[in-house]
Amino acid sequence: MDIVRNPDGTLVVPVRPPRQHDADDGPDVDVPPDDVPTDAVPTTRLLHPGEGGYDEALAQWDLQQNPDREPVVSPPAAVRKP
Repeated sequence: MDIVRNPDGTLVVPVRPPRQHDADDGPDVDVPPDDVPTDAVPTTRLLHPGEGGYDEALAQWDLQQNPDREPVVSPPAAVRKP
């Protein structure tokens, strides 16, 4: 699922559901990961500008829109001399 940018600037970001561990008293069966049935539906989160994680999600959305472009790297902070 891709990140979606709304006209108001908010981002709809996919969130992986938390992993659930089976009970220890169940049978030990080796099941390949592709054969594990999952009934979990991908969930999403709405991020607003200024909210934690928004800048990272926006950078990921921008890379998603322009996959051939190099990722943006912020310049080093200015060093103050005493």
